[in-house]
Amino acid sequence: VFEHPHQDYTRTLLAPFATTPPDAASEGQPLLTVSRLDVRFPRKTTWWGRVSEWQDAVSQVGLTLRAGEALGIVGESGSGKSSLANALMRLT
Repeated sequence: VFEHPHQDYTRTLLAPFATTPPDAASEGQPLLTVSRLDVRFPRKTTWWGRVSEWQDAVSQVGLTLRAGEALGIVGESGSGKSSLANALMRLT
């Protein structure tokens, strides 16, 4: 997709990144480093309000984002994209 995009729309989306040499981003300083990130939500509670079952939204995610890099998160509905973004921004 990145080297030979077939669709005009895909070429338009990738055009701003075509001017950055491929190795330039890897030399940048880390702006964000995450390791073993987990996000989970209570799924069921007992009558007394204690959580009896958890739903894992994000499990063991690790990434490093350097200056000059772009990061895209892709996945189907309900796969944890928004939960990951909210956790990275410390909203969760």
